[in-house]
Amino acid sequence: MYRLIIGFGLILFMSSFSGCFEYEDVDFNGIKSFNVVDKDMDNLKIKFGLDVSNPNAYNIKVKKSTLDIYVNDRYAGKASMTDKIILKKKSTGVYDIYLKTNANDIMKAMGGSLGTILSGKVKIGVKGKLKAGAYGITKPFDVDFSETVSLKGML
Repeated sequence: MYRLIIGFGLILFMSSFSGCFEYEDVDFNGIKSFNVVDKDMDNLKIKFGLDVSNPNAYNIKVKKSTLDIYVNDRYAGKASMTDKIILKKKSTGVYDIYLKTNANDIMKAMGGSLGTILSGKVKIGVKGKLKAGAYGITKPFDVDFSETVSLKGML
């Protein structure tokens, strides 16, 4: 009987607390900047400046995740986030996301595209699921963004 009362009290407490913890979707408003910040024979470290709105009344922590990267709509492999990000509550801002990926995979995906070489531009896309959370509750959300950027400094 004691366990039943404790269990019922815990359920009542959690349900009353969950009303205070409402979640609104985070909005991605586009890419504000793109840079290759480090490159060597094997890896590229890419920085995206993402414009993000967090309408929630609490900070959201975005955990390190692995995403798919695309070049000119061709799959170019996996990219790993190198750092966690904290989206500030009730704010809109540009957050730097660093992704590390295999340089050879990117070059293979770009290879053979005469249009890319002539235009000097390439379309970079990122898709996948990011894990984000607050107060110990984690929720995955879809990421799908792309941007056409200059090849200058990438090769």
